[in-house]
Amino acid sequence: MDQLIITSNYEQSVKNYVSDYLWLHSEELKLTDSQKEQIKEKFNYKDFAGYCIYSSFNYVDNDKISKLIDFYKSIDGGFDKEKSMFLTDYYYSKLLNENILIYIKYIKKKNK
Repeated sequence: MDQLIITSNYEQSVKNYVSDYLWLHSEELKLTDSQKEQIKEKFNYKDFAGYCIYSSFNYVDNDKISKLIDFYKSIDGGFDKEKSMFLTDYYYSKLLNENILIYIKYIKKKNK
């Protein structure tokens, strides 16, 4: 599993997702630029990966994970240096979005 995360640039993909989410929803969530930056700094990928990424891929056969690793190697980890092909499902996306909202609430509460 760790090899898939490294080969696919998954950590950067998650961080990009967080940035994009904040950019797309900042107006409706009434976030300042400073709050967006604080949330990106506060977002802890390792904690998120520990309880979400590993459990999400836990049901995938090792053979299929090996094929995914081969695929990511064949495209040098992604489509360009900054972005990976971000594989997700509804459950994973929902957890990621909820996790981002937790950070938003924390930062807003902290800044009051």
